[in-house]
Amino acid sequence: MRPARPATIRVVTTIERSGGRYRAVDHRKSAAPRRRLKTPEFLREMLAQHLSEFKSEEWTFPAPEGGFLRYDNS
Repeated sequence: MRPARPATIRVVTTIERSGGRYRAVDHRKSAAPRRRLKTPEFLREMLAQHLSEFKSEEWTFPAPEGGFLRYDNS
């Protein structure tokens, strides 16, 4: 029996802020900024539950009024 792989979160899009403007940057085509974050199993389970309850085509954690979550719209 193989040991279980650690749970990971794959980051493929980030939000950049410059001059008071925001833009989403998709990193699927370039491997440089993409990353996988190791997470404990309980967090993977919580995230799976969150995603099943709050379905969003675009964002894992969308803002209450839609779009991406920023520190000034949460």
